[in-house]
Amino acid sequence: MSAADLEHAAEITKLARVLGTDEAELACLADVSPSAIREFRCAASDRLFASDGDKLKRIASAAKLVPVAVAGKAAALAFGPLLTAGVAGSVEPARGIAIANTLPVKFLAKTAIELDPRRCGPILSELPPKLAGRVAAHLVEVGEHITLGRFVGAISDPALRAAAAEISDADLLRVACLLEDRGAIDNVFDVISDRLSGVLAAAGEEGLWPEALGLLYAINDEHRAIMGNLAAQLDPEVLGSLVDVAHETQAWSTLLPVTRVMNIESLRIFATNPAVQQQDTISAVMDEALAEGMWLDLLPLAGELPEQSRSYLAGRIADLGPDVLDDLVRQTDDAAQWRSLLPLVGVMGPDEVGTLLKLPVLADAEVMTNALDAASSGEGLPTEIFDLVVAHGEAVGAQFSAV
Repeated sequence: MSAADLEHAAEITKLARVLGTDEAELACLADVSPSAIREFRCAASDRLFASDGDKLKRIASAAKLVPVAVAGKAAALAFGPLLTAGVAGSVEPARGIAIANTLPVKFLAKTAIELDPRRCGPILSELPPKLAGRVAAHLVEVGEHITLGRFVGAISDPALRAAAAEISDADLLRVACLLEDRGAIDNVFDVISDRLSGVLAAAGEEGLWPEALGLLYAINDEHRAIMGNLAAQLDPEVLGSLVDVAHETQAWSTLLPVTRVMNIESLRIFATNPAVQQQDTISAVMDEALAEGMWLDLLPLAGELPEQSRSYLAGRIADLGPDVLDDLVRQTDDAAQWRSLLPLVGVMGPDEVGTLLKLPVLADAEVMTNALDAASSGEGLPTEIFDLVVAHGEAVGAQFSAV
């Protein structure tokens, strides 16, 4: 199951709970995007709450008139989790926390399943870390990763840290890829930074690479670099299993932005992994990169491939039409990435390089100068190829000097 499939399944589960129906009844939404389902779910929840809003407020007001212990007993014995969840958003945060401390953890966990974090923000933001940890442990025990994912963006960092301490590395990953508030993901990474290596190892051990890939898509470049460098430290076979899943699920558009920001040592480890060397994998990487406009994300990885694999990729690139090649070279120059492209040029034959040199973009003296500067200051091209490039550069320079 791909990361997109996981997100869709989670939204169906959450919508089924709001509507009080079975997930099978929502099969008609198979082709509807997760974002559209989420929007409908929020609207449905608002509508249901509005219909009972006055009643819930009256109950909340009544709860203020009795001792905390009595209110807790009423919640557990008379209201039940669903009604308690509905009332929670109308109770003063300090009193709500006090009542929660009197309730059994199992009851709190069942209430959490019914809660709408959008209406309980003040209480959730003040949730004591110890209580958050106890509830999180029980929710994981009963497989409620979706519920935990809904609350991550609403609780404080200390509470999040306490909850994470009660959750295994694998379950942390399951929860993180189901976050309701996707904007909270980078903060989550900061809070659990000491767990990231274990999370990656768990992904390999428990077959959770689709979940991990879903996270890599959502995080910023700083965290992508951290995760990419940690992935390079995995056992080669485990790292290879990540590559295999990325290939099977067509997730290279998720993985390439990670390889782009890895440090050079980690990138070389990744590029030389046997799973990356398969020709069908290299073709898939290139095809997806070009289809998604990710040429500049592909270049760093391409430049570190072993020579045989690099030659195969270079041959496929050289076979692209002149218009496509011209655009790719122009992107390379605009991004000052000649040093990443030259390792590919270096394994092309003279005829292929000659085709490149005929591109309109390389008739531009400034572009050609940039290419020559990179070729001269880098590790160097094969003499035959270097001489071709220099000769073309001299011809372009002479042409512009004569104007």
